[in-house]
Amino acid sequence: MRSILLFFTLALAGISAAEPAFTNGQAARLLVGQPTFTAQEEGGTASRLGAVSGIAWSNDQLYVVDANRIGATPQNNRVLIYRNVPSSFPKLTQEFAVNDQRCQICVGAADIVLGQPDFNTFVEPDLTKASADTSASNLINPVAATSDGIRLYVADLGHNRVLIWNSIPTRNQTAADVVLGQAAMTDAAANNSPKLCPTNGTDADGNATYPKSCEKTMDFPRYALSDGQRLFIADGGNDRVLIYNHIPTSNGEAADAIIGQLGGGINQASDSTDSMRTPMSLYFCTAGRTLAMKASFAGVGGSVSSALSRM
Repeated sequence: MRSILLFFTLALAGISAAEPAFTNGQAARLLVGQPTFTAQEEGGTASRLGAVSGIAWSNDQLYVVDANRIGATPQNNRVLIYRNVPSSFPKLTQEFAVNDQRCQICVGAADIVLGQPDFNTFVEPDLTKASADTSASNLINPVAATSDGIRLYVADLGHNRVLIWNSIPTRNQTAADVVLGQAAMTDAAANNSPKLCPTNGTDADGNATYPKSCEKTMDFPRYALSDGQRLFIADGGNDRVLIYNHIPTSNGEAADAIIGQLGGGINQASDSTDSMRTPMSLYFCTAGRTLAMKASFAGVGGSVSSALSRM
């Protein structure tokens, strides 16, 4: 399956709030990730993207997650950073001379790659054959990247963790500073209770037992979002949102609050108003006073957006 990323955003196009809004059927102004609007070239370079799953914008920088959770290929297992986008991408009013040799609005080479050592490294698409060890500098199926303007947050779904960079990386394959959902950067198990949670007793042989999950564990986290003071994580596999009332600074920190379940060791996904089912993404609305989410319908394959809480 081949994938192409076509996008036109307010940030990329340099549109101000006073300029015209989008209209139905409007053509894209710029293309990032392919040499032409009709190309579907596979692979991954600084200017070619694979099966992208998410983009984010902060402080004139564009973040592109070049991987996905649905199995679309190619899976490049990386996050790309495009710096100083307003000065490097064409403006809305800029005119171009006719040039048959290349697409002049097919632009954008990434400046930084995370999760891989360089822009051209081959990525094994079959995770059962992947040999890279889990570390602070590699990614498997990252699905979301966001920034609060100071830090970078990546939901590294394949490693069942969220990574935090305390400053925006300026070189390729920069190692993350903090990992959540795991006790160490080398761990990757879903709901890694033996390493993160207090014991809840012993079995018949006297061995320690552990809950399936707790306030520290994660199972396929889908999204991480921060307002610069707090951190919110859509812990999709555990059907909940984790809330940290501060920005974590050490590995494996416990969430301060949970939305969607009655406790850290409980997963009773339902469609009731006090429960949750597979939260996929998070966003702020109404001037940052409301946290909202996008979640999946059970067995339907659709999605729904709803407000989570007033802040």
